[in-house]
This record gives sequence, C-alpha cells and structure tokens, in this order.
Amino acid sequence: MKKILFAILFSAVVISCDTADKSILNITALSFPDSTQVLVNKLNVNQLQTVDTLYIKDGKAVCELSDITFTPDFYYVEVPGKNRVSLVLSSGQNADVNLDDCSVSGSEESVLFNAIEQEYAEFIKHISEKNEALSEVADPLARKQLQVEITKSYIAFKKQSIKRVMSSPASMTNIPVLFRKIFNVPVFGDDNDAYLMQSVYDTLSVLYPQSPYVISLGKEIESKQKNKELENMLSDAPVVSFPEISLPDITGTQRLLSEVKEKVILLLFWNSGLENISVMNAEIKNLYSKYHNKGFEIYQVALEADKTVWASSVKNQNLQWISVIDTRGSQSTYIPLYFVSNLPYAYVMNQDGDMLYKGDVDISRIENVISKLLK
Repeated sequence: MKKILFAILFSAVVISCDTADKSILNITALSFPDSTQVLVNKLNVNQLQTVDTLYIKDGKAVCELSDITFTPDFYYVEVPGKNRVSLVLSSGQNADVNLDDCSVSGSEESVLFNAIEQEYAEFIKHISEKNEALSEVADPLARKQLQVEITKSYIAFKKQSIKRVMSSPASMTNIPVLFRKIFNVPVFGDDNDAYLMQSVYDTLSVLYPQSPYVISLGKEIESKQKNKELENMLSDAPVVSFPEISLPDITGTQRLLSEVKEKVILLLFWNSGLENISVMNAEIKNLYSKYHNKGFEIYQVALEADKTVWASSVKNQNLQWISVIDTRGSQSTYIPLYFVSNLPYAYVMNQDGDMLYKGDVDISRIENVISKLLK
C-alpha cells in the first residue's frame, strides 16, 4: 500500500513539474534613457533565441516569460553591446534584474550563474589582451614571458572552474562551465576531464533527465569515450605505410593523418614558442595558397603542453590547414616514430605513404618536391 501511495505521489510531482508556469523579470535600468532596447535571450543548447524585446520607460521594464518548466533554462537580459545579466530560471521563479550594475536577485541559481559568467568574461578580456600583446612582441625573451603569464592565467582559471563545479555538484550552472572554450579550445577537453564531466552528468541526469543541456553533456561524454576507444584501437592497429597520428585539433575533434586524402601531404612538427616560427608559417602559407587547390594539404603537429598558447598562435597567424596538438610535448610517442631530431621538422609524402622529403624546414627544397609531384 505504501509503495502504491508513493507511486501516486511521485506521478503527481512529475506531472506538476512538467506543467508550464510563468516567471516575471523586474528590470531596473536607471542609467539608461527611455526607449533603450532590452533583449531577453534564451539559450537553446548552442544558440541564442530572442524571446522578448523590451523598451525602458522611467528606468524600468517588466518581462513575463511563459512556458517555463521545472527543467531550468538559461536566459540573458541585455542592452545590446553594453550591459548583460545571466539567469537560470525554472517554473515559478521570478528575478529582479539590475542592468545598471549587472546584478540579479531573487534566484540563487541566477546569482551564481551571473557571477560565473562575469568571471568568464573578465578572463576572456584578460587573456585576449595578453594574446594581442603576444602577437606584437618580437623579442624571444619577452614572448616567452608572455607565454608563461598566459599559461599561469589559464591554469588558475581552470582550477577555479573545477572548484566551482565541485562546490555545487547539483547546480545546472556546471553545464556552461564544462562547455567553455578559450580561443575555441575546450577548457575541459582533456581525457582526464572525463571523470569530472561524468560526475556532473550522473547527478544532473537524475534531477533533470529531460534537460537538453544535460542530454548534450551526455553526448559529449560519449564522444570522449569513443575517441578513447579509437585511440586504443589505433594503438593495436596493423602497421601502415607510415605511422598513424591521431590528435585533437583546435575544436577538440580527433584528426587522423590517414584521413588526409590529398595527393601530397606536408607533415610538419613544430612548437609555437620557437624563434622566428611566425616567419616560417608565413612561408608555409604561401605554399598552401599556391598548391592547396592542386591537391596539397598540411598536417601540422604542435609538440607543447600549453593548448592556450598554441591555439593563440594558430588564431593569430590564421593557419588554415590541419593543426593538431600533442600536449605530451617532448614526451610525445610520435617523436621516435618519426625520428624527429629537432623542431621544426618536416616530411613530404604522397598518398601511398612514400616519404619524399624529410629534415629541416627548407622551403625552397620542399616546394621543389611538391611542384614536381603536382605537375
């Protein structure tokens, strides 16, 4: 009898939780003139949708959000190009939004999420300024110092993010934290981060099984598991005409050397901190623009521990070819496999895997080989 009664009560809770409700946002914007436009955007997993457009009158505006369910959703209230407040709302929750100081009250999750998003924005601004400075510095010692500062900032930010997640394991705010990117590189893109993601998913999937954000996190974990399985499979794979390479690109997608189907491939090992490396990449870009449409591709492997510095270099130098990174750096297993004695180091190969050039990056000699192959 108790079990039946519990089942009935549980069903009643589920039905009430799925029932849509309203949320009221009381918006204050005293520092903005009348008729200032305010957008209320909802995050639909990976894109923003404007759900309401308001206009300030006497420093105030009110937004009534309908169809709010038990499953929390992410909202952003903003004056376009100026101030922004981040919210997490579920059925029946109201919030007071202040666009003057970018604060929120009335919803604990919204207060937490708004603080997290502001920290993220401040970090992006800080790291972008460092990145801009790095692109303008030619002195090797000064560049090295800036790279160290970027690395320290990145490590501190990731530690802070992990602390946030661990302190509130049942919070929906963990979802955007785990999907953050720096220069388009996932902050939590390492295999070691899978455990943290799984821990959050295990908690939130019980609380909000129908949440599209939780479902998306589950798919991300599944993708990481498949990448790991692929890596294990490749380690046991039969030998091909050249040693296989499988490494993540700037988006975190695993890229295989064997999947490059162009007639001629330049396999290039490098490190973004090398002296005059931007000059070398500029020369390589000339080769790429000249021969890419004729069947030429580049698979460039960065051997360095810091993904942020690498991603910054790829972005600043606008490298359009396949750029991947091995964060094991000097401990990479590909160094002995390809007999890499120094950096940068290059191979030119055809689709059959024949090595037609190997050694230091001598642009004129490399182009001579490429031009003959693509006649």
